[in-house]
Amino acid sequence: MAMLHPETGNLVLHVVYDGIPRSGKTESVRALARCFDRSAQTFEERDGRTLYFDWLDLEGGRLLDRPIHYRVLSVPGQKVLSRRRSMIIAAADVVIFVLDSSTTGFAGSLERLTTLRRQLKSRHRPIPILVQANKQDLPEAVDLGKIRDRIGADLQIFSTIATEGRGIREAFVLSVGMCIRYLRKESLVDLDRLARDTGESSLPNAKQLLSILSDIHHHGD
Repeated sequence: MAMLHPETGNLVLHVVYDGIPRSGKTESVRALARCFDRSAQTFEERDGRTLYFDWLDLEGGRLLDRPIHYRVLSVPGQKVLSRRRSMIIAAADVVIFVLDSSTTGFAGSLERLTTLRRQLKSRHRPIPILVQANKQDLPEAVDLGKIRDRIGADLQIFSTIATEGRGIREAFVLSVGMCIRYLRKESLVDLDRLARDTGESSLPNAKQLLSILSDIHHHGD
């Protein structure tokens, strides 16, 4: 959720990458980092799978005359880590859903997208979703027309090839634009409320979030 940074006073927006295992979430965050000449952090991997999250800090644009700081995170894709995933998504201001366009990953991606939409419906306000149709370079990739037919016309789709960095920056910029337009349209960003919310709750950094998620793991996922 949008908050004010307690030290800089900048507006903080959380952009979360979701998707099934090996859909391209980590590759997307790392490719995005390279686009802005930054480095992404990955907190523990096993067999190429993220166990906690990927983290990237970016800045750009203004809202309510405040500079915007973007906290970009990806969730762990494995079902056994669903509690960690749910906690990260709960903080999202916009979700980029990395859909696996391969024939082996498409059905699982549709199922996960349904779960995501159900989870976000329980929020106090709608959260924008951008579907990032990844792996479009594969010969057997499901084409965008079929993807649109299956997910519905209410979600925007953007084609990407995360391993090559193609379309990653554009998808991110589009998702951020969706988020900011929605916040402005619905008048959901109020500086007084944000200051109050930030004062009443902590805004964890990467290490603090890792500690919180580790505690969840110790108590069972």
